[in-house]
Amino acid sequence: MEQILDRFQHLLHPLRDPEQNWSVDLAEDLTQAVSTLAEQGTSFGQYDEKTIDFSKAALLIQGGAHVYSKKV
Repeated sequence: MEQILDRFQHLLHPLRDPEQNWSVDLAEDLTQAVSTLAEQGTSFGQYDEKTIDFSKAALLIQGGAHVYSKKV
């Protein structure tokens, strides 16, 4: 299965060309990231419940905020 951080690499590393920030569909990317994180959740606990990996989610949100700030 594709790693989520590899799939959304463009959110994690700053884009050098400011024009490229406008080509990023941030809402769609973050929606897909949340869906993917929920599907790839890690299991733990007595009932084998799935939880989101919050460290990966935080990295994607931080990267998304960076892209957004460049658009504004």
